[in-house]
Amino acid sequence: MKLLTNSDEILALPLSLGIPLEMWGKDQAKSVDQFVDEVLSGEASLEVRSGRLVRKITCAGIMIRYTCWSPNLKLVEAHQIYKKRGCKRTRNNFAGLSAISRFNPREIDARTAAQQILGERLGINARSYALDEDDPPVICKPMVPSLSYPGLYDENSIHVFLWNMPKEHFRVEGYVEEQQTYRTHFAWENL
Repeated sequence: MKLLTNSDEILALPLSLGIPLEMWGKDQAKSVDQFVDEVLSGEASLEVRSGRLVRKITCAGIMIRYTCWSPNLKLVEAHQIYKKRGCKRTRNNFAGLSAISRFNPREIDARTAAQQILGERLGINARSYALDEDDPPVICKPMVPSLSYPGLYDENSIHVFLWNMPKEHFRVEGYVEEQQTYRTHFAWENL
């Protein structure tokens, strides 16, 4: 598929396939602007397959464990709250990962993206701490209907990392990520 370079080209694709954009930006769905930004930034690419529009995403995923506590704990995304709509969104924690984040593989590598999850999403300066995988496994999540963009299908490849959190970064109350349009709450569960 040719490189899409502006919002008109990007939005023409779902519209040509009869995908109703009116549902985007409502309830748990992301907005049209977020969709355009994902594609323009290179964090998502689009492909038409068997008459379906597939959003292909490369992600870094990280499982965060805390083993200095009994029982051992793992961090999970509890929920997101969209600020304007006040809508609470609960996503499935795929493969037991603590956090997953899209990245543009043309700009950064998976390890850097995983470190950004710790720094940007959780506020932990973890660049000096080693992630446990030198060559992380990649999980391919098959094409499924998109929860973010109704009418689309998502296909993810996720580079999986493990991080054993040191004591100095542990907060029993969990963590909150503040973004412009939403807030994500992370909590501890027994491992």
